[in-house]
Amino acid sequence: MSDGWQTPSIAQSAEILHKINSCEPASHFGSDTALARMALPFYGAQAQLVRAVKAQVASPAQYYILIGDDTVPLDGSTANIHSANAAAPLALDETNIEFYLAFRLYFGSAALMLRARAARHDDGWQVTARVHDKTGVHELTLHISPRGEMSESHKEFREAGGIKSLPPFAFAG
Repeated sequence: MSDGWQTPSIAQSAEILHKINSCEPASHFGSDTALARMALPFYGAQAQLVRAVKAQVASPAQYYILIGDDTVPLDGSTANIHSANAAAPLALDETNIEFYLAFRLYFGSAALMLRARAARHDDGWQVTARVHDKTGVHELTLHISPRGEMSESHKEFREAGGIKSLPPFAFAG
């Protein structure tokens, strides 16, 4: 089963490097940077998530959203995700809500989605999810608005054993 990542062509890599270096002048990525890209269907056909890993040993992956000419760094803040949601604009439906949830939990809350069940309501989505974060495994009840804002109405601890560091993002959907 694929983890969703694709290796860009040489021409695509050059374009991606130009975009991320334009928004990250202090963190210059060279041609030896390992790049991968993944479609983000909840942002439309042209949007993609980019993973950039510098060639240095133990260099952590850095992630970016590319939407047209916009490059949005994913730095753990929900503000950048909300900015991308507005710019794209976000379009959640039955085919992509779980992917968006996995994306939002990983990049906004440093958590891995283990499984989820979502149902559409008049004012967004009601979700029950099992997630793994730095404190352990939890069962969550969440509401996701049409704009992608997530609120937690219930959190129940299930298992000890928190994540020491996040593995690379993947979504096999």
